Amino acid sequence: MQRRRFTGLDAVTSSYLSDKKTLSLEKFLIFLTLFGDIVFIILSDLSAFTLRYETQITHPPLLNFLAYLKIAIPILLIRILNFYGFGLYYNLKSKTNFEITISVIKATLLGNLIIVFIVFYFRALSYPRSVIMLSCLLTAGLCILWRISIRTVIGIVLGKDVISSRIIIIGTNKYAQRLGLHITKDNAVQYELLGFISPTKNDIQELDPSSKLLGTLDDLDKIIKKKNVDEVIIATEDISKEKLIKTLIKLHAKNIKCKVVPQDYEATIGNIIARKVDDMTPVFLTPLEEEFYWYRGVKRVMDVVISIIVLILASPLMLIIALLIKASSKGPILYKQERVGLYGKPFTLYKFRTMYEDAEKSGPAWATEGDSRITGLGRFLRRIRMDELPQFFNILKNNMSLVGPRPERLYFVEALKDEIPFYLERLTVKPGITGWAQTAAPYADSIESSREKFIQDLFYIKNMSLALDFLILLRTLGIIIQEKGAH
Repeated sequence: MQRRRFTGLDAVTSSYLSDKKTLSLEKFLIFLTLFGDIVFIILSDLSAFTLRYETQITHPPLLNFLAYLKIAIPILLIRILNFYGFGLYYNLKSKTNFEITISVIKATLLGNLIIVFIVFYFRALSYPRSVIMLSCLLTAGLCILWRISIRTVIGIVLGKDVISSRIIIIGTNKYAQRLGLHITKDNAVQYELLGFISPTKNDIQELDPSSKLLGTLDDLDKIIKKKNVDEVIIATEDISKEKLIKTLIKLHAKNIKCKVVPQDYEATIGNIIARKVDDMTPVFLTPLEEEFYWYRGVKRVMDVVISIIVLILASPLMLIIALLIKASSKGPILYKQERVGLYGKPFTLYKFRTMYEDAEKSGPAWATEGDSRITGLGRFLRRIRMDELPQFFNILKNNMSLVGPRPERLYFVEALKDEIPFYLERLTVKPGITGWAQTAAPYADSIESSREKFIQDLFYIKNMSLALDFLILLRTLGIIIQEKGAH
């Protein structure tokens, strides 16, 4: 059965397929980059032994080399995972050489810290720290040179237009036109300015004769598909805040970089930082742009590592819970439910079943105190939060994170987006098993309590950081121990 999309965002969730040529080039770049990374990571490890022991690359000291071979595959996976987490395998065309260099260095250093931990954990102490450090330096240097070389060679062979970032500007005022002139002078990235989009049909301001009007905001989907757009700059105030947020969600759902001019939207959108382009200053939504790749990267690594550990340690408990659910009431062990995730994309959420079979045959309803639909075992599982253990599989599937706004059901998103202004802004952050709203506000069982939860979600979106994530995890442990807040 085809999954439903909620109204107002049909274009968002149906637009994940871009033009075939753009996808082919992007996939080709990703393949080349990943292939080179694997080769150079292995080569760096072997070369590090050669430099350390001044021997042939094929004849390192056996004891030390065996210690390396014991953890060689985890080392490779950790390096690649960190590169992925720091955004080194997407938006490849629009990254500057400086951004590539910084991201590779950060990813490699973080990977080194994890590798040192693994060496001690697996007691592979014969794998020398000097070799680890040499390998780190070689990995960073070779992977940086590889990425820059790919871009340079493709630019020479296929032409600079192939790797240029294709950009459109939403806005037709003088500021937007001046921004268009300056942005194309940025030598860090090769830009191709495709033209301008008018915010409304009735507000098409006079453009410079050399500028190109592509259409209105209502034509955005068709323009993006036809022109293979890589980036969009919103340089106008003539968009309602609700429409602005929907546009931002739509663009990021299409994996298109978006910059917003800092006008009246700063207080609305949340946490933003600025990067100067000549004498113009567009701003980036920090939860979604490269400046937060380090945070998103570390968070993703933390999500995966913690989820694997929890699932391994909790597997005996999960087996017992599954048997108890099967023995205590009719119905499946797992409860599968469609939720609305990042950028409005639906996904299947897993939980241990805590309600009687067909409890919602009359339709979705708020969970309340003493809810008669919940089984006796289910009430206990909810109180100690054990019903949510299967959601760690959602984290591994990259549908969720440990920390983030609660993923809501399609039915409630439909209702709440019309009642709560800017409610859709929650969809710009990956949903989580726990979050600031879950620990700071009571369980939502009405529109009003959902409004309070949303305010807490906005606080989290504005202040996202690893420190806040750790605080939320500690508060969640406290709530579980005290058995508070569940229906």
